[in-house]
Formats: sequence, structure tokens, C-alpha cells
Amino acid sequence: LFKEIKPQPTVDAHLADMLIPYVALADGNSTYLTRAITEHLDTNIWLAQKILGVKFEVSKTKNLYRIKKKGS
Repeated sequence: LFKEIKPQPTVDAHLADMLIPYVALADGNSTYLTRAITEHLDTNIWLAQKILGVKFEVSKTKNLYRIKKKGS
């Protein structure tokens, strides 16, 4: 638990992948931080981009990853 919360992510690695479908369907920009990029997260981003045509950016910021969806 300490390893998960010490870097102060917005969401943990498990919630990060579950948010992708909701973020993909939401209007406007969305951004959140997570500690790790899991295979589930990577797959969900890929699926959302292919099926819904949305664009996600994943970038490293210090010891966290920023997941960002641009527009709708």
C-alpha cells in the first residue's frame, strides 16, 4: 500500500485501467496520474483508440505516468 500511495498518484494502477472506457466516452479533456502502466491499461487505451477513435497520450512525469485524453 505504501508503495502505491507514496508517489501521490491520482488513482492506483488497478483503477487506472478501469477508468479508460469512461474517460474515452466523456466530453472534453481528461487527465490523471498513476504509478504504473499495466498490460490492462495499455490494452484498454489501445481498444478505446481503435473502437472510439479517441486519442490518449501517456507520458512519464518524475515517478508517475500521466494519462491524458484529448477532446472528444
